[in-house]
Amino acid sequence: MKPSLLIRHLETKHPTYKQRNISFFQRLFNSPNLNPCLISTNKANEAEIEASYRISYHIARSGKNHTIAENLLFPCIKDAVKCMFGEDHVQKIKNIPLSNNTDSRRIKDKSIDIEATINERIKRKPFFSKQVDESTDVPDLSILLVIARYLNVNELEENLLLCYLLTKRYTGDDILNVIHGYFCENEMDWAKCCDVCTYGGKSMSGFYKGLRGRIEIVAPHVTWSHCCIHRQSLA
Repeated sequence: MKPSLLIRHLETKHPTYKQRNISFFQRLFNSPNLNPCLISTNKANEAEIEASYRISYHIARSGKNHTIAENLLFPCIKDAVKCMFGEDHVQKIKNIPLSNNTDSRRIKDKSIDIEATINERIKRKPFFSKQVDESTDVPDLSILLVIARYLNVNELEENLLLCYLLTKRYTGDDILNVIHGYFCENEMDWAKCCDVCTYGGKSMSGFYKGLRGRIEIVAPHVTWSHCCIHRQSLA
């Protein structure tokens, strides 16, 4: 709920408490005399939110439209629960938030959390390498992809680090500025980057004006390698 609505509710419904500070409400919340109905309601809300996040996770993995939860999944779940457990349990299912906007927000929250987790893992490691590539999506728009490779619990792990839309023709300087800006924004250290893998295009592998040459100015210790998949496809 919005803070403005909470303040209005406090002032109109509970005017005797509007002058209280936050410590009063914290003590009230931790009080053993708190109404057990409030505690059970809070636990029920947590279960509903968890169910909503789990469903949005499967929607994101399937790549389906976000409206599928409200238009298809929810009616199916409701009918299955009604047949198996009865009408009483259907009322609980109805409280699960599965609207289009809710699913979009849940998926965005997950992506932000995953990105933060990957960045923290990379920053804790002594070194990492990255692969820089360019791809094309459905509307034929160029996308810059940066994939990070690092050691996680004694196993090599690869994850997508950056996905950036290229709206115009980009040079090695422009690509470096995008990557360097992301590194600065997330406080990542170039000194820990040990290798960069790219394809053989001039904007990537050019020794002077390509990304390879520009990275050597920022981080001279970084080695460069040609992507074996691109090399195999050209063979």
